Amino acid sequence: MLLVVIRDYIGKDYTGGVLLVDGKEFSRTIEPPYGWATPLSIYPHDSAATIIPHRGINASHKGEGTLAVENTSPRLGRGGSEGEVKGCIPRGWYRVDVTCSGKFKRPMPILRMVPGFEGIRIHAGLKVENTNGCICVGERWKESQLTKWLTEAQERREEIYICVTDKDHVDSELPNRSDPYRNCVGY
Repeated sequence: MLLVVIRDYIGKDYTGGVLLVDGKEFSRTIEPPYGWATPLSIYPHDSAATIIPHRGINASHKGEGTLAVENTSPRLGRGGSEGEVKGCIPRGWYRVDVTCSGKFKRPMPILRMVPGFEGIRIHAGLKVENTNGCICVGERWKESQLTKWLTEAQERREEIYICVTDKDHVDSELPNRSDPYRNCVGY
């Protein structure tokens, strides 16, 4: 099964897009913006991505949409002293599983091996305030329907992948080839 998020709006307050499931439009998406104006650290907590402001980080802007950080705190999580902290996850291909979320106490899709992030899930949310790096798909019924489809695919032992891209890179990241998953992290 193939999920595709095509980001079609990249603004200073949020990143908007569309989620396709096996080539059919399913939902609008909302994610955090590329980078933040305040220093942030990613601190894995209870199997969910948590992005928290932290006084122990010195930050300076470095490149487009990234925040270079210097770790002056022992709580800084992945993406720490040598990494860059990003608001939304990087473009790329990721494996998807359905697992029980410790934070939400229900089965939810989780993206595996996202560089610099842990616990990135696809869940309900209508505002950017509803996400700390995850991909929000609107109402709860959409999350439930997607989780149902992915659970059924997982039970059939289908491999599930997601391609996260933007409207300017769709043609290069989704070429028409027999093995569309070969660029996936962990494939």
